[in-house]
Amino acid sequence: MAEFLVDMRLHFPPETPGDFIARHYAKEAAAAQKYIRAGQITRLFRVPGTRNHVALWDVPDVQAIHDAYTNFPMFPWMTVDVRPLCTNPNDPGTPYAGCNGLMFTWRDLNRCYVSHLTGQPGDGHGHGEGETVILDDTPGAVISIHKHPGSPFPEEFHLMAGDVKVAEIGPDENLHSESKAPGYVDFLAEWDGAPVHWQKVKARVLADNHILHPSYDAALNAPRARF
Repeated sequence: MAEFLVDMRLHFPPETPGDFIARHYAKEAAAAQKYIRAGQITRLFRVPGTRNHVALWDVPDVQAIHDAYTNFPMFPWMTVDVRPLCTNPNDPGTPYAGCNGLMFTWRDLNRCYVSHLTGQPGDGHGHGEGETVILDDTPGAVISIHKHPGSPFPEEFHLMAGDVKVAEIGPDENLHSESKAPGYVDFLAEWDGAPVHWQKVKARVLADNHILHPSYDAALNAPRARF
């Protein structure tokens, strides 16, 4: 699969009746749902003040985009520009790729954690931390996990990028009558001074846990289908 940025602009003649345009907008929105549900249109943005859009497509090749747009109801009035995209290693949304394929889910982290415990005490920060397990010891990009056995949430993992807590990842089941819901993920590195690589770690947690939105507010404000 490859990613393409599509810039679509509409040019209806000035004399086109308004009801004709409205009907075609409705048909267009319905036609696009096929590609959204299939995961081929991954992002869709309105150009402010217009009905034009910029879309991010994830498809095998540009032919798939050509076939889609030429079958859209408003294609006769469209101008479409397609640009192939390639990965930029500095993109903060690119998921962190270390740890040899370890999934950053509670289940996989716990399996790794248990297998690497040495019986050593916590790191002495005075916060009731249990033993720290290093997942990646790359200088400047150390990734580690630990639990707080004496806390109200003894099974949750704190996922660290250096000294910055990126996320708290809760267990799949509520094992200790904890007040948080099973399977929760809470991102916490939203302060100044966080190392640059934490965004990539956050993106990795989002991807591995199939989370669509990085926060509750983002989910609440996300576009949604209206029926």
